[in-house]
Amino acid sequence: MAIAPRQILRWLIISGGTLGALLGLGLYLVSNHLLYPGQPQPELVHQAMLANPRASGFTIQPFTVQAPDGIVLKAMLLTPTAPSGTPTQNYQNFATRLRTAQFPLLPVDAAPRGTILLLHGISGIKEHNLAIAERLVIAGYRCIIYDSRAHGESGGEFVSYGWQEVADAQAVLDAAIAQFEIDPLEPFGLFGISLGASVGLQLLPQEPRLQAAVLVSPFSRLEDVMAETAAPYVSEGGARLLLPLVNRVMRWRTSGFEPEAIAPVEAATQINIPTLLIHGEADDVIWPHHGERNYGAIVHSNKTWRTVPEGTHQDVLAVGGDTLYLEMVEFYLRTLSNVEP
Repeated sequence: MAIAPRQILRWLIISGGTLGALLGLGLYLVSNHLLYPGQPQPELVHQAMLANPRASGFTIQPFTVQAPDGIVLKAMLLTPTAPSGTPTQNYQNFATRLRTAQFPLLPVDAAPRGTILLLHGISGIKEHNLAIAERLVIAGYRCIIYDSRAHGESGGEFVSYGWQEVADAQAVLDAAIAQFEIDPLEPFGLFGISLGASVGLQLLPQEPRLQAAVLVSPFSRLEDVMAETAAPYVSEGGARLLLPLVNRVMRWRTSGFEPEAIAPVEAATQINIPTLLIHGEADDVIWPHHGERNYGAIVHSNKTWRTVPEGTHQDVLAVGGDTLYLEMVEFYLRTLSNVEP
């Protein structure tokens, strides 16, 4: 039985409409994944530290910051203090490591050596940086932690991978200096992980107050991560063909955010401060070649590339353990504070 041309045309129109609807739905879901992160809660270890911060050697002063676009960011200032009661095991262990490495701890009544601004990763919260902050305060550094926009207790509708986050970080630093009367000429450093490290690369050329940086697992170009993440499902070539459509959807949904413009590796060519760049060798979220590209682009001669064997994107710091934490803290002591054993 012959099929009439009109029936064939109807089928083609229906099939094309169905494929178009599926493509539109797929693009919408992809943009959701990229723009709207998960919202974890503080874990038990974080809750314990926040409930008794002096056992970890610091005091906590919460503060709020208004970002340039008006959203409110929730932040905390952690200031070193002598531990009260019985110090935590982490405090005791890391203080012993510093003494064994012959780095002197500050006297109880001494002013902090400087201030470190800490930026967390995608779908993270400020509390996720407490592990490194605890080690930094033992070494004598004041720490600023905060929830990035669209994360934790902070406002903001979507993540923009540095488009708005760079100005947010500067606003947090400004607010902390003003509210807590921190000397703006004291040493300031930066710590960032994943998204925070990628934002950090874009921040450093615009923020002369930051004089040393430790960056863990940053991406080099947002579009490359997007394509590599989608490659197992549609091939990398197919993903790159779809990128302009994904970018267009994201630009429409955010009234102007351009994913294709987010390129930390380009900002890295303007970084002229000591930088320690760390990446897990088993990272299959942001592949190590991103870190290598960023490291190669940094122009300052005092830069270090450190890989963590078997470290994945999620557990690179845990796999590195206190050996890696000590290396990071020693880096700040040497480059930010001119302290040698």
